[in-house]
Amino acid sequence: MTPIEMLRTLLVDDPTVSSLVGQRVYSDAAPQGSEFPFIILTVENGTADDCLDGPTGYFSDTVGFDVYSMSRKDSLAVWKAGWDQIVGYSGYNSVTIIDSVTQASGIAWDSYRLDDASDDLVYRCAQNLQVNYSFK
Repeated sequence: MTPIEMLRTLLVDDPTVSSLVGQRVYSDAAPQGSEFPFIILTVENGTADDCLDGPTGYFSDTVGFDVYSMSRKDSLAVWKAGWDQIVGYSGYNSVTIIDSVTQASGIAWDSYRLDDASDDLVYRCAQNLQVNYSFK
């Protein structure tokens, strides 16, 4: 299981997050026509730790944590519930050890007009997280 898959499971299994988005936590992109609100987790970049003897097996990824909703208030509520679960998390499974998840940026806001000729806006609340991990 990858770090993104672990974080997705953490969010979907949390009662507060799932009460807001259900199972709608996606990697990289939401399926076309997805119901709002939803969360997208994306690896934006990563580094590997090397030393004079070669690779150490430790990795650090910048992960985008983006919430899309039909209102700024809903986006913020989903972000807060997800943030409470992810930031500070450490854990492991049979393959991956997540040492830490920390925030790497503040919150950024965007709004988008839908392509359906309505006046509705979609609000995005976005933050970058730093995920430090290794493999067993």
